[in-house]
Amino acid sequence: MTTTTTNNNNTTNTTTITLTPGATVPSLPIVLRKDDSLVLATFSENQRTLTEVESSRMTGDYRECEVCFNPVEQTAFAHATTTHVRYSQLVQPDKSDAWELKLMFEVEEKNVVALSFSTLGSVLVTYAMMDGKRPEGNMAMYDVSTGNLLRRCVQARWPGMVWCSQEQYCVRPVQGFLHVMEGDLRKGESTVLAKLDLQLPQDKEMELSMSPSNMPILAMFKPFHKQTQGTLFIYRLPNLLEGPMYQVSFGRAESATLLWSGSGNHIALLVKCESDKSGKSYYGTVKFFLVDVGGRNLKEIKFPSGESVHDCQWSPAADHVMVVHGTMPRNKTTLYDKTGVALMTFGEAPRNVILWAPNGRFCVLGGTGNLAGDFVFYDLNPSSSTGKSIRNNNINNNNGVSNQNNLNINNINNNNNRGANASSSAVALMTGEFNEKSSVQMWAPDSHVFLCATIFTRLRIDNKLVFYKNNGEHLLTQKYPILYGAHWVQTQETNLYPLRPASPRKETDKPAKPQPYRPPHASAAAAALLRRPDSSAPKPAKPAGPPGANIVVTKKKKR
Repeated sequence: MTTTTTNNNNTTNTTTITLTPGATVPSLPIVLRKDDSLVLATFSENQRTLTEVESSRMTGDYRECEVCFNPVEQTAFAHATTTHVRYSQLVQPDKSDAWELKLMFEVEEKNVVALSFSTLGSVLVTYAMMDGKRPEGNMAMYDVSTGNLLRRCVQARWPGMVWCSQEQYCVRPVQGFLHVMEGDLRKGESTVLAKLDLQLPQDKEMELSMSPSNMPILAMFKPFHKQTQGTLFIYRLPNLLEGPMYQVSFGRAESATLLWSGSGNHIALLVKCESDKSGKSYYGTVKFFLVDVGGRNLKEIKFPSGESVHDCQWSPAADHVMVVHGTMPRNKTTLYDKTGVALMTFGEAPRNVILWAPNGRFCVLGGTGNLAGDFVFYDLNPSSSTGKSIRNNNINNNNGVSNQNNLNINNINNNNNRGANASSSAVALMTGEFNEKSSVQMWAPDSHVFLCATIFTRLRIDNKLVFYKNNGEHLLTQKYPILYGAHWVQTQETNLYPLRPASPRKETDKPAKPQPYRPPHASAAAAALLRRPDSSAPKPAKPAGPPGANIVVTKKKKR
């Protein structure tokens, strides 16, 4: 175990815990929303079991609303039935290793469809659909420490409240205006510090996102309306009326996705247009930009014509962003640094989702929805060269795409990459793969176990949980008649979980090669006739003879 602290130069150091070989892996708690109850369960990697804690079961109809965890007290979470909102916390009675669920408070709130917390976890916000029978308001705010109602109001847009990281200010869209208020709602009636006219109709959705840094900075995207271009605005709160500190227009863009980096200094911006002027895409276009908030500049990452962006995610460990882009079903995946310099590409494959492990060392690239459900694990900071090593070679071809069959990740050659992490740009390791069609995929808090869930709201049959290691090894499949959701519970800080490299897979655990389809009652010989020609199979050799011999090839005459 290596322990470091924060020094006078504001350098933040982390604690790394390494699990000794053969040691027992702690069980991981997980919350399940089933057909008529919510229950706490524990997953044991060593025993490959999922055990429900019957004493923690809470009855009710949990189909409508997702569980929402407190961002500060991460073992506490809010959950809603069709009649009540409950706030619960995981506890360990009598200093034992077992976990139990303790109800902190319960309030009557009907038909709640969304929950959220303020950034310091002091206020719980509940949101129900607007109803004429609820004149007092459909959005309520509760004091988490006491369970007391702070205020209730009518709210048309969701999210209804957005706080800055230290809760100095909160922002709320109200009837075509944007209100900036004091963030501590427990002091009583908050004063509106600034009000901005959005000049948008109710059917136009804007995007709001607050910086995770200590600076109270708000990013807002307003879509194209009438003759006003779609525009990104960046404000420093509470000074809305003084104008934005930075703004840039994007023509007829109808919507955008704002993704802040972990440092809060950069934004990954996905700008969406419903029409494609080139005519190559029926579904419109998605353009990718990187915004340097402090430097007040923007860089467009350009892709070949016809390519679109399918997913984009920041690394939790560094200001590196990974993007899946291309034309379905063969997409490329590229890792960029904060300035937009490409660090590596992961070849072509049918992918549309990126999932980073909480520790930022591992990531999963996969295909969901209409794609086949293939998932591949990568270690972007391998500690050793054991296993199936993936080296980065300079790209000299035209498209810069690596051969996926050779598992080769390419490092894009550039001389401007002086600030990039050398370990990230030098080598990566493919640690495993698996195939699983599922609705939801998520990492466990320990960054070692990966969960695939098929839930009732996506598929009404074959609801199940499937657990894998980050080497692709299958651990457990648990089936349910009805399953609405599964939610891991983080019981400690990410860096306090033992740091474990991916285990080598056994030969018997590797996925079998796909076999040719054989109809019922058909023989193997008939199935062989249906097999497609294998491009990797050796082809018949051309006629050959001793040096100097004349080769005669008889050709059939055309009739």
